[in-house]
Amino acid sequence: MTSIISSLSVNQIRSLSTTTVASLTTEDVQALTTAQIKVLSSSQISALDTDDIAALSTDQLSAITTTGVKGLTLSQMEALDTTQVGSLGTGQLSALSAAQFGALDSEQLDALNTTQIASLTSAAISALSSDDLAAFSSSEITAISAKALAGLSTANFAALSTDVVAALTTAQVAALNTAQIAALTTDQMGALTSSQIGALSGTQIAALTTTNIAAISTDNIATLGTKAIAALTTAQLNALTSDQIEALTSAQIGSLAADDIAVMQADDIAQFTTSEFAAINPKAIAGLATAVIATLDTDMVQALTSSQVAALSTAQISALTSDQVAVLGTAQVSALSAAQIGAFSSDNIAALTTTQVPALSLKALSALSSAQADAMTSDQFGALTTTQIAALSSSAISALSTDDLATFDTADIAAITAKSLVGLTSGNFAALSTTQVAALTSGQVAALTSSQIGALTSDQLGALGTDKIAVLSATQVAALTTDNIAALETDQVTALNEKVIRALTTTQVAALTSDQIDVLTTGQIANLSSAAISALTTDDIGTFSTTEIQAISARSLSGLSTDAFALLATDRVAALTTAQVAALTTGQIAALTSDQTQALTSSQIGALTATQVAAVTTDNIAALTTTQVSTLSAKAIAALTSSQIGALSSSQTEALTTAQVASMSAAALTALEGEDIVAFSTADIAAINVRSLSGLSTDNVALLTTNQVGALTTAQLAAMSSAQIGALTSEQVEALSSTQIAALSSAGLSAMSTEDLATFDTADIAAINVKSLAGLSTTNVAALSTSQVAALTTAQVAVLTTAQIGAMDTEQVEALTTTQVSVLSAVQIGTMSTTNVAALTTDQVAALSTKAVAALTSAQIGALDSSQLEALTSTQVAALTPAAVAGLTTEDIVAFSTDDIAALNAKAVPSLSTDNIAALTTNQIGALTTSQLAAMTSSQISALTSDQVDQLTTTQIASLTSAALGAMSTEDMATFDTADIAAINVKALAGLSTTNIAALDTTQVAALTTGQVAALKTTQIAALTTDQITALTTSQVQTLSPTQVTAISTANVALLTSDQLGALSTAQVAILSSAQVSALTSDQIDELNTTQIAALSAAALSAMGTEDLATFDTSDIAAISAKALAGLSTTNVAALDTDQVAALTTTQIAGMTSAQFGALTSDQVAALTTTQVSSLRATQIAALSTTNVAALTTTQVGVLSTAQLVGMNSAQIGALTSDQVGALNTTQIGALSAEDLSAMSTDDLATFDSSDIAAINAKSISGLSTTTVAALSSTQIGALTTAQIAGLNATQIGVLSTDQVEGLSTAQVAALSASQVSSLSTTNVASLSTDQVVALSTAAISALTSAQIDAMDSDQIEALTSNQVAALTSASIAAMSSTDIVTFTTDEIAAISVKAISGLAAEDILGLETDQLQALTTSQVQALTAQDQIDAIILAYQNL
Repeated sequence: MTSIISSLSVNQIRSLSTTTVASLTTEDVQALTTAQIKVLSSSQISALDTDDIAALSTDQLSAITTTGVKGLTLSQMEALDTTQVGSLGTGQLSALSAAQFGALDSEQLDALNTTQIASLTSAAISALSSDDLAAFSSSEITAISAKALAGLSTANFAALSTDVVAALTTAQVAALNTAQIAALTTDQMGALTSSQIGALSGTQIAALTTTNIAAISTDNIATLGTKAIAALTTAQLNALTSDQIEALTSAQIGSLAADDIAVMQADDIAQFTTSEFAAINPKAIAGLATAVIATLDTDMVQALTSSQVAALSTAQISALTSDQVAVLGTAQVSALSAAQIGAFSSDNIAALTTTQVPALSLKALSALSSAQADAMTSDQFGALTTTQIAALSSSAISALSTDDLATFDTADIAAITAKSLVGLTSGNFAALSTTQVAALTSGQVAALTSSQIGALTSDQLGALGTDKIAVLSATQVAALTTDNIAALETDQVTALNEKVIRALTTTQVAALTSDQIDVLTTGQIANLSSAAISALTTDDIGTFSTTEIQAISARSLSGLSTDAFALLATDRVAALTTAQVAALTTGQIAALTSDQTQALTSSQIGALTATQVAAVTTDNIAALTTTQVSTLSAKAIAALTSSQIGALSSSQTEALTTAQVASMSAAALTALEGEDIVAFSTADIAAINVRSLSGLSTDNVALLTTNQVGALTTAQLAAMSSAQIGALTSEQVEALSSTQIAALSSAGLSAMSTEDLATFDTADIAAINVKSLAGLSTTNVAALSTSQVAALTTAQVAVLTTAQIGAMDTEQVEALTTTQVSVLSAVQIGTMSTTNVAALTTDQVAALSTKAVAALTSAQIGALDSSQLEALTSTQVAALTPAAVAGLTTEDIVAFSTDDIAALNAKAVPSLSTDNIAALTTNQIGALTTSQLAAMTSSQISALTSDQVDQLTTTQIASLTSAALGAMSTEDMATFDTADIAAINVKALAGLSTTNIAALDTTQVAALTTGQVAALKTTQIAALTTDQITALTTSQVQTLSPTQVTAISTANVALLTSDQLGALSTAQVAILSSAQVSALTSDQIDELNTTQIAALSAAALSAMGTEDLATFDTSDIAAISAKALAGLSTTNVAALDTDQVAALTTTQIAGMTSAQFGALTSDQVAALTTTQVSSLRATQIAALSTTNVAALTTTQVGVLSTAQLVGMNSAQIGALTSDQVGALNTTQIGALSAEDLSAMSTDDLATFDSSDIAAINAKSISGLSTTTVAALSSTQIGALTTAQIAGLNATQIGVLSTDQVEGLSTAQVAALSASQVSSLSTTNVASLSTDQVVALSTAAISALTSAQIDAMDSDQIEALTSNQVAALTSASIAAMSSTDIVTFTTDEIAAISVKAISGLAAEDILGLETDQLQALTTSQVQALTAQDQIDAIILAYQNL
């Protein structure tokens, strides 16, 4: 029996139930491939019986996956023989559970090789018994992986022999967990080699029991790594024996931490050599207990390194004994930190030798407390270097005794820092010898505290050199007692710096002796404060020389009391500097005696400030000498009060300088008497400040002499008030010079009376400032003499106000020179009265500026007489404003020369009245410029007479505006000759009214230039009469724009001559409106050439009647544009004769609308040439009525393109006669759509021969109705191509009769698609011959329904080829009976697809014959998915 198992796919094997697996025979199991074994799940493996497991080959067993191996039961594990065990892979072994591994017996375990053992997991190892492990050789033990070794229980580990333990590799030892390490017996511990001991990690060492620690040999102790030593616990360290501790190397000791050192007893430490002691890590040195520190012998202490010493804690330092401290080397002492020194006891400090003391670092010394310093002996202090003394803190210095200080020499004293010196108590400071005090540096002296300074004895103070005295600060000196102040030597007083002097208190100053005050330098005196000065007695002040008096600062001088100041000798007062004088208080100034006042020098007087002068009493003012008065500063003079001014004597007033007078205030001037003012020199008068001048009363002004008036400056005169000017007498006014008059303000002039003005000569008049001239009242202006008026400068005349101009009388106006008149402004002239204007001489009129002339009002122009107007120059005439021109009379205008007429401003011309225009002479008309004519209003143009218009030149006519032309009458236009007409500006031509246009004669119309014709408005064109239209030249006609052409009336269009029509351009023809075209007569239309016809628009054509179109010959018809042809009405189209229709070009035919084409008659359609028919668009063809379609000749039908046929609708196709259909060629038939075919009758189709049938498009074949399809003859059916067969739809296939189906060739059957075959009825399927069945495509076979398969008989089924069988679906297979299946050959059985094989029922499988069963391929077997199929195939094979 052969097993089918090997043919099953891995998926099928994977899907086998455990029941099926359990039913497998040993032969089946042995037939399993390694690939199939690999997919067996753990549950399937468990389902195999032990015999099956035992029967597995080593290859099969090795193929079990790591997941599957987990399914092995304990019984199955036990059933494995040693060969099978030996074949297990490392992955399989590592996947076994502890229980599975535990099921192996000793023989099985013995079969494991070292590689397999190396793959064992910790779980597997944990399952081993002690007996199992005992059977392991040393090499097998060493083969256990370090990771798996963790699976050894502590009991099993403890049971290992010493040989096995000794055989462990260092890697295994390093991998032992702490529990295993802790389980080591002392024998095992003793068996460990040096290498194994060295491999122990810190964590492992920490897990050793103290007993085991103690059991480590001294040799092995030395092999422990530094990390291991560092990991020793305090308990373990305590367990070390003295021998073990002694065995520690320096490196191991160096790895001990502070905690480790801390557990060591003094005896342990005693085991250390000095080099080992020195190896203790400085960080660990802190672990030494203070008790241990105290027991260290001096050798050990001396062995300490500097780093170790530096690391000692303050507590450890405190534990040192005096003996230990005494043996410290200088290097060790140098390493002591400030904190460590701070921890020294007083006894230890005192124990330091004089050799050690100099080794103390500066930082250490700086940390000495006062108590430690107090404990130091004088010898120790004596041993300190100056650098060390400099490091002592103030607290250390404060602890020094007087005996200690007595040991300090001058260098030591000088070495104490200024900051530390403050620690010296006042008592100690007082105990310093004068030599020591003298040794103090300037910096130290400067740093002394106030209390130390206050403690100085007189002798000590006297010992300070002047250089030390010089650095004393103000604060220090303030601490000196008055006794010490009084005890200062004179050279010491002289050495006091300026800041100190400045800070002396009044008490200290008062304590100074006369000798001390007498030695004060001028610099020191200069720094005495005002308070210090106030503390000086009069006797002290009396000792001051004049130089010393001068040295007192201006600020401090205020400290001198008024009583003391009043007692100053006159020479001391005279010695005061100007700065001191300027700083005197008003109280001190007021305290001056008359003698002191008179003793003041000119410089001192000059230094007095305004405030000080204001404090001088009137008695002292009166006591001032004239010299002193003259030296008073300008500011001082300005500050004099009215009372002080009043106290001045006449001699004092006279002594005032011009500069002083200039500084006098208005109030001061007010205080002066008339006699004082009269006493002023002319220079004094001129010096009076313009701001102060207001203080001069009108009475005093009137008292001024003519010389004084003459001395007044221009600035003073300009500043004088109108009241002051008004106070001047006529004599005083007459004394004013021209320069002074020029300075008078407008207010000053306004204050003058007519009598005052009468004193002005012509030079004075001319000198009046133009800005001030406005101050002259109209009364004063009216009072001016003609000489004075004539004396006015042009600048003065130009600024006269309108009121002043208006105040002038005719005599004054006549007195104006032509130069003066020429500067009169427009505003001035505009305000001149008509009387004064009439009084102007002709010379004055001619002198008027153009601006003045432009300002003349119409009333003023009207006041001018003829001689004055005649005197106007052309330039002046040009300046006349429209208002002025409006004032001219006809007499005035007639008097104008032609030059004057031509000079009139164009802007003013419109102001001429129509009467004035009409009065112009022909010469004057001829003189008018083009600008003037262009400016004339339509009213003025209308006012022109025909004679005047006739005088206009062509140049003048060319300047006329459209408005001007519009104002002309027909009579005026009649005067225009052809040159005049041609001269009209094209822009102005628009002004011609339609009336005037219509009035032009034909000669004038013909004279119009082409430019003028082109410029005519449409309304003007429309106004042309029939005579004028016919008078237009062909050139004129050609210049008409399209817009103008449209304006020609239909009546005028109808009158156009043949020449004029022939002159029309294509653009003009193209713009003709339908109304205009309609107005053309048939004769005129007949005159149109082909070019013009080609330009006609669609609208134009639409306006033509049938009679008009009848005039078109064939060339005219062909000339019509394709676009325009669309304008032909359907009526006109229908009226075309057959020749005209035949003359249409293909482009025209293509341009015809569907409506036009639809309007063609049958005769016209029949007249179409084959070329025309070929050019028809599809849309045009579609527009043909069915009648017209039926009227097409067979020749015309024969030239229809495929595109045209495609454009025909089904109704048109249906209208074709059988003859027409018969005329269609195969190409045309190939273009027919499905809709076209559907429109054909069975009679139409009957005309199709075999080639026609074959020409039908495969895509269109579906259009054949089922009736038509059913009516097809067998010949026609046989003519269908395979592509057409494929194009038939399911419905068409469904109506085929059995005869038609039976008539299908095998090629046609082969072309049937899957959907077509599926639409065949079961009857038709049953009627298929075996050849036809064989011809069916595999796609068609796959499309057969279950019903169709069921309808097939056994012969048809048997006829199926292997390829067709391969195409059968599972549903098709399922539709077959077992009888049908049995007809399949072995090749056909093998051909069933893996997808279709699932259609086989279990009964079909069991019914297969042996050769069929064996013909099934592995893929087919593996494709069986249903469990009953798999069970059936296995059973079928088992039944063989």
